Amino acid sequence: MPVLGGSNGPRRGVAMAEMEAGRTGATVLLVDDEPLVLAMMEDFLTVNGLSVLTAHEGSEGLRLARERNPDVIVLDVMMPVMDGYEVCERLKADPRTRGIPVILHTILKGAEVETRGEAAGADFVVHKPMRPLSLFLKTVEAALAKRREPDSAPRPPRP
Repeated sequence: MPVLGGSNGPRRGVAMAEMEAGRTGATVLLVDDEPLVLAMMEDFLTVNGLSVLTAHEGSEGLRLARERNPDVIVLDVMMPVMDGYEVCERLKADPRTRGIPVILHTILKGAEVETRGEAAGADFVVHKPMRPLSLFLKTVEAALAKRREPDSAPRPPRP
């Protein structure tokens, strides 16, 4: 099991290399209507070795997910027109996108958020603001690991 923190001598270096190799080249689709949040998450993920696609609203996110087949999708819950729950439900109902792990990202708190997220098919729910940002990265890495599980559908090559 990779070690994500602490001082574990040489093993830590091996684990970090394994972790980084798992995310290098992976693509994350970020869907959020707040430009500042979108830019901050995009910069953070790019610096950490991930390719990033962005969408400013739900229908654009659905289109990009179908066209580009990202490894992970991060959805804001509170968006105009189509909220993150509805986008997630549509992604999980579509055979082309149902195998992509979805992380719901929200400022909302309470058990209802997790319940609605689970009902929509989300794989993870994280809360804004996420501090430290390393927790967000660990969630993305967990979603990437889920995508690589043997029962996940094979991925067609990206254009």
